[in-house]
Amino acid sequence: MFRIGSFLFVDSDKEKVNATLKEGETVITYGMNPKSTITISSINDEKAAIAVQRGFTNSHGQKIEPQEVVVETRENEDVLLNTAISLVIE
Repeated sequence: MFRIGSFLFVDSDKEKVNATLKEGETVITYGMNPKSTITISSINDEKAAIAVQRGFTNSHGQKIEPQEVVVETRENEDVLLNTAISLVIE
């Protein structure tokens, strides 16, 4: 669990949200848990389809709607976390 600006990122496969939220803070959960904000819908050696299951507003005030995003995968990369961060700060 860690924060970037007003966003709290939680690996829902390893931990629960047990932090005290600050006013205006947004929780982004990621993992294989079907209730996670961001999860994997399919993956192979080269690409992963990442599902945004719950909409949120990113750091630029843009609404990120539920959708699937296809991203390239790299060895030893946490593709869910990297995608979550990218959606929040881009």
